[in-house]
Amino acid sequence: MHYFGIFKDNQFPFRGFTHTRNIVRGLIQRDDGRFIFTYIYHEDRFGLRDYLETPGGGVETGESLEDALKREIQEECGLTISSIVPLGIVEDAYNLIQRHNINHYFYAKATGNVATKWTEGEQRLIKNMPWLTLEEAIIRYEALPTDGIAWLIKQRELQVLYYLRDQGHLRK
Repeated sequence: MHYFGIFKDNQFPFRGFTHTRNIVRGLIQRDDGRFIFTYIYHEDRFGLRDYLETPGGGVETGESLEDALKREIQEECGLTISSIVPLGIVEDAYNLIQRHNINHYFYAKATGNVATKWTEGEQRLIKNMPWLTLEEAIIRYEALPTDGIAWLIKQRELQVLYYLRDQGHLRK
C-alpha cells in the first residue's frame, strides 16, 4: 500500500485536534472504464463547496476497512463492489472542525445496484454522482481553486488520482 503523505490545512487557523477519524474512500469503476464521484455543492462554515470528491465515509467501531468501504459505497452510491484493491493512505486535517483524518483509498469494480441511503447531510451536500473517465476527473480536480475547502480536497485527492492513472494495470 502506498503512503501519499500528510497534507496540512493552511486554509483555516489551527486550534488543535479533538479527534482522529479513519475514513475509507473508493475509486469505483464500472465496465465502461468510468469512475463514480460525488459532486458537492453547498455553502456552510467551510465556505462555498463546489468540487468533486471520491465517495466514502467514516469507519465504524469494530468494522474492517473493506466492510466500511462496501457499506459506504452502497449507502452513498447505491452500488455493490468487488475486486477491492488497497491503493494507499492520505493523512489530512480539517482545522475548522479540529479533526485529523486518515483516508484509506481503495480501487474496486462496480458489480450491481442497490438503493442509496443518504444521510441528511449528504442530501444537503451531494448534487449528483457523475461517472467520469480518470482523465476527465483529473482535469476537473486540477481546475479547482487553491483556497478554502476545495484546496484541501484537491491536494488530497489528486495524489491518488495520479497514482491510479500511473498504475494502468489496475484499470483493466
